[in-house]
Amino acid sequence: MTNIFRLLMVSAVALVIVASISIFAFGNSDWAYSESGCFEVAQDIILCFALIVFVLASLMRGNRQEKLITVFFAILTYTFILRELDFEKMGLPDWLVFLFHGKGRNISIAIAFIIVGILALRDYKNYIAKSIEFMLSKRGALMIIAGVLLLAGGLFDKMDKLPNNEFFEEVFELSGYFVYTSVAIMTYKKCKK
Repeated sequence: MTNIFRLLMVSAVALVIVASISIFAFGNSDWAYSESGCFEVAQDIILCFALIVFVLASLMRGNRQEKLITVFFAILTYTFILRELDFEKMGLPDWLVFLFHGKGRNISIAIAFIIVGILALRDYKNYIAKSIEFMLSKRGALMIIAGVLLLAGGLFDKMDKLPNNEFFEEVFELSGYFVYTSVAIMTYKKCKK
């Protein structure tokens, strides 16, 4: 699993280097950060990998103490995937577009998080303690870093007057998703013990 992650990371670094040269030296950017461009596809791949890892971690027997936290992050990853993919442009049947886009997406995500919240309330003292323990751990620190990188990407998205703002947005988002995925791998390894 770690080897796959390394391969994905090396591929992403190569993508950033090639995109940087193409964009800044030659002014060619359409292939890199257009909708369904290379950066978007790379983000989708790394997020799908993170989702698989979080789901596998949640199924581990050694994950009793963190199971709900791991499920929460699997749902959060699913949310990121739905945010990154443009299901309405894929030619899918209307019911799938409804499920994965717009109101249907929001309803399905809300239901999933409400279920996790209700389950957490059953043993709230334990989950509050586990959540604090998580946030104070190396994984929690990395999750905060991932969040900061994603927020930075969002800020660049709003800076329309900055030349190539989309490039910086996509690089920060990709970096954030890689840090996020490293937390998924660390969680998997912890649950495997």
